[in-house]
Parts: sequence; C-alpha cells; structure tokens
Amino acid sequence: MILKFWERTHRLIKARKISQEKFAQLVGINYNTFRCWKYNNRMPDAESACDIADALGVSVEYLVRGAGCTAARAAHALRSKIKQEKEKRTIIARIKKLAIKLGEETERI
Repeated sequence: MILKFWERTHRLIKARKISQEKFAQLVGINYNTFRCWKYNNRMPDAESACDIADALGVSVEYLVRGAGCTAARAAHALRSKIKQEKEKRTIIARIKKLAIKLGEETERI
C-alpha cells in the first residue's frame, strides 16, 4: 500500500513536469523529509499526506487505494496551486519595490 502511494504520487508529479524538490516546496514539506519518506517507503503523517493529496488535486484515498479522482482534475488543481504561488511571489516583489521607494522618499524628505 505504501509503495503504491509513492508510485501514484511520483506519477502525478512527473505528469506536471515539475521536480520533486519543487513539489515539496509547493506543499511546504522539507525536501529531505519528503525524499526520506519516499525512498524508505514510509507513509507521511496524516496532515502531510493530506497536503500532498491536496496539492496534486486528488484524495488521500486515491494515493493510497487508487480510487476517487481523475487525472484531469489533479492536473488542474496543481496548475492552480502553481499559479497562486507565482501570484504571491509577484505581490511580494511589488511590496518590496514600494518599500524601497518609500524609504528613498523618506530619506529625501
């Protein structure tokens, strides 16, 4: 059962054409922890398993048993998550630029 969990997880990550390291980062899991779980065939804790499934757009049941979700839905969910992360980075970059400008204006005054 654990091996199937990681086989399905790996297949879904690969289908999205992102690295496992990038995926772990998107999910908020330390890559070394993620890799250790996978290569030692260990199930993640329940919360992390839910986070992995959510990021892939599938249920934990699907990852464990192979039932309950289509690949199209999973692909859509991950694309949405990636888009949200890009939008967050864009907003943070804009805030940093505004803070720099504010600092420059403050010094000028």
